[in-house]
Amino acid sequence: MKTVMIESPLMKRVVDGLIHNMEDNLEYAKDCLSDSLARGEAPFAMYLLYTQVLDDTNLKERAQGIECGLEWLKRADVVALYVDREVSSGMKLAYKIALAYGRPVELRTLCKEDEEVKLQRAKLALYDVLAEHANRRFHESPCG
Repeated sequence: MKTVMIESPLMKRVVDGLIHNMEDNLEYAKDCLSDSLARGEAPFAMYLLYTQVLDDTNLKERAQGIECGLEWLKRADVVALYVDREVSSGMKLAYKIALAYGRPVELRTLCKEDEEVKLQRAKLALYDVLAEHANRRFHESPCG
């Protein structure tokens, strides 16, 4: 059974004119967790656990939650970015860490309507992280 780190937006955001507050995003995260379970995976969504005991509006506690979550991410078989609500800065950070640790990343959606558009938007949003990673690897190459 694959261990999967679930990544989706947490903080309030506006996507296609719709406002998704933190409570909406926590419900979305639960749906992402259910989707992963239905795939036969062993998922973990750090913000579903850590936001129950840490205050996400307190910068020190938020940083602690992110640091703990990134430790899980480094060990996951797969990092799943759920992109129905676009890509947040936290998701970009998770993507960057996943690349650095050689973790496979999957872009996923729950709603199949406009799935290709959502996936293309996500790829564009992540392009700068991927380009930075590729550039760093090129310059660190012994042949470079």
